[in-house]
Amino acid sequence: MTRIINLYLNGDLTQNGFNIHIENSPINGYLPPCLELITAYENWQEKLHEFELFKSNNNGGKRQLTRPIKNDPISPRDRFRQLHRQRTNETQEREQAYQKCEKDLIDKMNSWLENQSFQQVLERLKSIVHNTENLWIRLITNDLQITKFPWESWNWIESERINKKEITVTFSPRNSEIHQTVLNRRIRVLLIFGSFDSEEIQGNEEQLWKNIPGSHWIKVLKSDKRENIYQEIREHNYDIIYLSGHSTTQQNVGRFYLTNTEYLEISNLTHIIRTKKELKLLIFNSCNSLGFAFELYKQGLCIPNMIAMRYIIHNQTSIYFLQELIELFIKQGKPLHESLQSIRHFLKDNQDKYAVGSYLLPVLFQVSSQPQLWKNWFSSLPSFRELCLIIGYSLVITLALILIRSVGILPPLELLAYDQLMRLKPYEKPDERILLVVATPADIKKLNEEPAKKATLSDNTLKKLLDKLKEYQPTTIGLDIYRNFPASQQLKPELEQENIIGICKKSDSEYQQGLEPPREIKYFGFVDALHDHDDILRRHILTSKEDKKCKTTANFSLMLVLHYLSRKHPNVYAVYKKDQEEQEKQKEESNKSNNSCRIILGRAKFRYLKPAFKDIKKGNFLSSFLAAIFTTPGYYHNEDLRGCQIMLNYRSVDPAIPRIVDKDNNQPKFKTSVPSVQRLIEIVTINQILEDKIFQSEKEKLKGRIIIVGISNNLGEQPDYWKTPYSREQIPGVFIQTQMVSQILSAALDGRALITPLLPWQDLILIFLSAFVSSLITNILMKNQAVLLIMILEVCLLSISYGLLIVGWWIPLIHLSLAVITSPVIIWIWDINFKEWQRKFNYHLIIGVKS
Repeated sequence: MTRIINLYLNGDLTQNGFNIHIENSPINGYLPPCLELITAYENWQEKLHEFELFKSNNNGGKRQLTRPIKNDPISPRDRFRQLHRQRTNETQEREQAYQKCEKDLIDKMNSWLENQSFQQVLERLKSIVHNTENLWIRLITNDLQITKFPWESWNWIESERINKKEITVTFSPRNSEIHQTVLNRRIRVLLIFGSFDSEEIQGNEEQLWKNIPGSHWIKVLKSDKRENIYQEIREHNYDIIYLSGHSTTQQNVGRFYLTNTEYLEISNLTHIIRTKKELKLLIFNSCNSLGFAFELYKQGLCIPNMIAMRYIIHNQTSIYFLQELIELFIKQGKPLHESLQSIRHFLKDNQDKYAVGSYLLPVLFQVSSQPQLWKNWFSSLPSFRELCLIIGYSLVITLALILIRSVGILPPLELLAYDQLMRLKPYEKPDERILLVVATPADIKKLNEEPAKKATLSDNTLKKLLDKLKEYQPTTIGLDIYRNFPASQQLKPELEQENIIGICKKSDSEYQQGLEPPREIKYFGFVDALHDHDDILRRHILTSKEDKKCKTTANFSLMLVLHYLSRKHPNVYAVYKKDQEEQEKQKEESNKSNNSCRIILGRAKFRYLKPAFKDIKKGNFLSSFLAAIFTTPGYYHNEDLRGCQIMLNYRSVDPAIPRIVDKDNNQPKFKTSVPSVQRLIEIVTINQILEDKIFQSEKEKLKGRIIIVGISNNLGEQPDYWKTPYSREQIPGVFIQTQMVSQILSAALDGRALITPLLPWQDLILIFLSAFVSSLITNILMKNQAVLLIMILEVCLLSISYGLLIVGWWIPLIHLSLAVITSPVIIWIWDINFKEWQRKFNYHLIIGVKS
């Protein structure tokens, strides 16, 4: 914990000396005037100036100053070596001279501070630092000369540092106003460079400022006219002003040189900066800039924090100072005084590397006695106008993605992502309300009966099967078998039963040729299905318009479920029937004949895939274009969405779950390698039913179910095989029909989730929010931090998409991911700066108001 001590020094060094007292303490002290200390400082300053001027004129003693002498008896090489030795010796002599003066200055300062009248104050300071790890001494004075001395070389401070006690010394003008910092929403920095700094130095320092974290915008003025700089500071409010270049302090008056002849006098800036209450930090990273600070304070200007250099500063040291200041104070969040203390320690411990001594160490002038923290100055949240700019940018990204989607590039990727998420879904329990009876190739071969038509069963086999199934007391029997020919007299009574549901195919299907239902079956449904452009079946058609050959509006699976509910759950079926009658009545009143897609069945409300607007006039390109963008589900492009179509939520069951076993071998009927989407129910073969190979106990479990009869490998004229999201291998259509029956039944009775895509306007909102959040992160954080957070955001997006798909919501994962990734990439590639946009917007706004 840092202890803060305000040490007041009233007086001057030349005549009256200093009356010293510690704030909130009765202890007082006195330091007498010391002209010898002033003389030692002037001697040290003179020797240092001569040494730096000598190095500058002679390029550090490395440049050859004289040409070879004609007819000189000494060879040019020896003459060069002689001159080099002379120059080296002269350099060392000048360096030793200024070091001697520096040591003399430090010794005289320590002798002055050892005055007996000051010891009582010193003992009090020692007792304070003994009970704390860190001590912060604020010297409050109006004497500039005091700030020029190397207080960091005070013997007492050096001894405490050896004992791992940190003592920081800063300065503050006496009777200064305590500045209340205001929380800002952005960081505004003005960089002013003089012509004496090289382009490389200026570029490095400018890049360091641009890499500071948080929301900021930076204005750079290089070797500009002073009138332009005055105008810039007058018209805009800055939080930080940074000056880097050459400066001098003569007779306590500071000048900052923009060019050889153009300079800023700090006194001329006083009346401009006086009204700038937002200014929090003024940095003079330039030579001999102590006079700047006191000149501002003498004019009654109170800047919360100022940093100045005691004397000469070299390019390498200038870069290091700025780099460490940004790292410690801004990025690591250390207090300002502690950050400068760490920089002082390093520079002083590495004087040889950075060619510095006590004369360079940066001096902090801080008005407030409270530690100054970066996080208390600024908020990383953008301003209102920046938010408006980010919103506009996010809208552009959103519309761009929607336009790309309308071309048909993104929907295939979205469907592939959907398949991957479907495969990641956890296993579910088998549906115990359905039994599937399949005719395998082995069954057909064993029966040795040639049917009247291919891809079906003979009348004799089908009659035996229906007679045998009566033992299972089925509620509903679905015959997923094509029979568009008359049945025999023996089979006809079996097919006319109320619980038999047949199938038909519409003529506008993929094969262009429909199939009529069996004439003897009273109830039937169509088995048409539509695969996507990649031949994968993902949709389920519930209802469709009637056809000449297939005169029904309901799907085979829906017919099975409705018949089952009418027998097993009459209350659920009654609600459905009443709702359908109301819809029919409304259609008659409105004279509309189109098929209604509103189906409420038990706990399920089916939301179909909506096609584009149907009332668009042909030839109206704009209307068609807008409808294609904003009204068609983003997952499908130019797909046939007619009828009442929903997504097929496949039930995936663990293949290792034990199933009905054969009496003969007591083994499962199917191997565990069978795809999981084919194991959603109990499956038996026709031979197992006809030969009575099912245990009686198993028969009891199978009573009252929906029994679906089909052929597992349809090799007829219209092959019935389909690809699913789980596997690119085709599976028989009877398993697809079983999946459809299970989906409707589970949704109606169990509340199992139906996969529902978002509406187009909901897609737009999510894509916009993704682009907005990503742009906001890029605007607030540093690039490496933003990359990490965006990666985390992508992982969260994937997890959320997976979780929502399980509960029934399908969000556009690829669209959202592209919005999250594209927004920062474009910002970084084009170097988009919302702060600069806002600055230009404000500028044009001001010009517009003035005009």
